[in-house]
Amino acid sequence: MLTHFLGKICFLDVEKAWDGQQCLDKVFSQEPLHYKVIICDIQMPIKDGYVTCREIRKWEEDNKYPSVPIIALSANIMSEGRRDSAAAGFTNYTTKPVDWKVLGDMIMDLVNPETPHMFLRDRPIEAGSTPPK
Repeated sequence: MLTHFLGKICFLDVEKAWDGQQCLDKVFSQEPLHYKVIICDIQMPIKDGYVTCREIRKWEEDNKYPSVPIIALSANIMSEGRRDSAAAGFTNYTTKPVDWKVLGDMIMDLVNPETPHMFLRDRPIEAGSTPPK
């Protein structure tokens, strides 16, 4: 469902990774910013979303690459989910079940070249998180 949404509504080419290690392999095999946005499920197998995001951020930092926007997708609606995502280096955070309008607006904002990249840790809570429904 997420793949369909991204392809049809956000007009993005979509590649799937079935686990955190596969995500890392895909990102590391491409030029920086090949991916316009990455959505990491926090509960991915092999390497979870937190580890995956940290490793991407380390790769970017070590190579002095610009930061790709990475959205945390979590079933945790509690404040520690946002806090942990911010600490891992995510750009933004949203919860399941997915609010498609919120996610669409978030993605369109992140892929807009006129919008500066801002990490979740640098955003006020109300601007960087998706309120629970």
